[in-house]
Amino acid sequence: KRKYAVEFLTVNKLPADKTNYLIGGAVSARAIKLITGKRAKQDTRDEWWSEIRAEMRTHAASLQCSHIIGYKERTSIFDDVCVLSAQGTAIRIFSLGRRRMVLRDAEWAPPPCHAFHTPFSRRSHL
Repeated sequence: KRKYAVEFLTVNKLPADKTNYLIGGAVSARAIKLITGKRAKQDTRDEWWSEIRAEMRTHAASLQCSHIIGYKERTSIFDDVCVLSAQGTAIRIFSLGRRRMVLRDAEWAPPPCHAFHTPFSRRSHL
């Protein structure tokens, strides 16, 4: 299967003008890491976050979504334990502003189940 990169957007809202998308659902990932020695090195911390982001992309792709909006990362440290968490909303954007996004593969066709994939147009809800 061909995989597409899922993009992270830290915005909480998309432009109201002509934005059409499907909401896939809330996605999140968490990891608990043990900090050994005095401090975890920067390369080690970067690797931890790469793993979290990869898991988030996998969750969004399993919902057939192309983007994660409202993406946030948090770190909590208690003694030698580091808790990493990320969250966002998986969506599939069809058009953004005046630019139409092209779906390049039948694998990304709208899912047959519409109970959990609600088409949403900002204009239709104003």
